[in-house]
Amino acid sequence: MKPVSTTARLTSSASLSVALVAVLCALVAAYTYCVAASVLDVVLRNDADKRAASLRSQIAAFESELIIAQHTVSARVALSAQFESDAEKIFVSRDGTDSVALRPTEDE
Repeated sequence: MKPVSTTARLTSSASLSVALVAVLCALVAAYTYCVAASVLDVVLRNDADKRAASLRSQIAAFESELIIAQHTVSARVALSAQFESDAEKIFVSRDGTDSVALRPTEDE
């Protein structure tokens, strides 16, 4: 066996060092990329949550407008059909008996 020269050892040691530094740089780059991607994901999620809340608020406003519009249409239809409101109300009372008694309101 031929002994390995000092120059060959230094060359292989230098190439190993260069390879380890390259791997270290690649790992640092991958770590930086992962951190940046995580931060971007958090920012985008917060933005999406704000937009979803805004859309829920708009939907609630539209629903309230719809309810008001339905009430207006109902009143208009009732007036056009010449319906009148009933002023005298009769309430049903049960005093623990099996029979039902009708009594007029207190206004009379």
